[in-house]
Amino acid sequence: MNIPTVVIGIAALLFGIYTIYLRSTNPDKFGKLKAMKENFGEKRGALIHLVFYSVIPIIFGIIMLFAGFVGVSFF
Repeated sequence: MNIPTVVIGIAALLFGIYTIYLRSTNPDKFGKLKAMKENFGEKRGALIHLVFYSVIPIIFGIIMLFAGFVGVSFF
């Protein structure tokens, strides 16, 4: 097990989960969400923000967790 890789995975996973939580409870805290909605439209901007700030960090976190538990080191 590689501890730094696992820690990075946990941090990325928690960041993605936190952004999903914050989007549902208080979306006004995201300045970039508002800008993306203005630039790309309401639905497309929200989708782009969801993917880049929630889905990708969660997927990255899961991959890093698995890699860390297997013993892969990125540092």
